[in-house]
Amino acid sequence: MKRPSSALAVFGLVFALAFGAFAGAANAQEEVSESHLQAARDLVTNAGLTDSFDGMVPRVTNSVAGRFVNRGMPSDMIREVIDDLQPELDLQRRVILNRAARIMANRFTEEEIGEINAFFETPAGAKFVDQQPGFVDDVLTTTGEWTEELVEYVEVRMQAELSRRGAESAAEEETSGATE
Repeated sequence: MKRPSSALAVFGLVFALAFGAFAGAANAQEEVSESHLQAARDLVTNAGLTDSFDGMVPRVTNSVAGRFVNRGMPSDMIREVIDDLQPELDLQRRVILNRAARIMANRFTEEEIGEINAFFETPAGAKFVDQQPGFVDDVLTTTGEWTEELVEYVEVRMQAELSRRGAESAAEEETSGATE
């Protein structure tokens, strides 16, 4: 049996975390050491997952600022408040980093996290992180195209099988019986 490459295994880990691990946050919290948690924080950062967190703060602040502008509040004052809130917003980023790290620490031992972190410190790991956003975009695009193809395939196959089994005749009989 052929083992998947370590890059593929790491991709599976990152992909799972990026697209669904946060749903597991409600799971029971296991006790983890501070060093385990720090290693997990490093992994979340090294894997490039913090990029998505970093983008959330400006999106949320701009959205909320827009609501205040719509209420007639002065935009220059809103900008000032956002600037003043920046230290607090940085703490909010730390909150999600800690939550993601705890999820990671609950799924991997400290030793496993160390091994995965070591991968991200290699040139291949750095390339993986660099290429990940484009890869994910391409996978999502390809998945959408494949889904459309799958729908068409299933429709054609179902129609063929239903016709072969006489479903059209049965449907016509059922329809004509209902109109009598």
